[in-house]
Amino acid sequence: DVMILDHSMFSGIADMHDRHRDMRLDVDNMSYEELLALEERIGNVSTGLNEETIMKHLKLKKYSVDESGSQNEAEPCCVCQ
Repeated sequence: DVMILDHSMFSGIADMHDRHRDMRLDVDNMSYEELLALEERIGNVSTGLNEETIMKHLKLKKYSVDESGSQNEAEPCCVCQ
């Protein structure tokens, strides 16, 4: 079974109930100078971990083929580990 949603119907409903619409900034259409002024007002916003922290917590494992042919033990993928 496949269900397809018409998102245009829901976007109109969401716009009607957006109480903060006037407060939203359209950063895609801001000039470079306006973006610099905004940065001065709100400061630096961190969007993630630095590379050193990521590498420190990343588990590295060399892949090796199981020659015995045993498929009983499922090995977690690199995302699930």
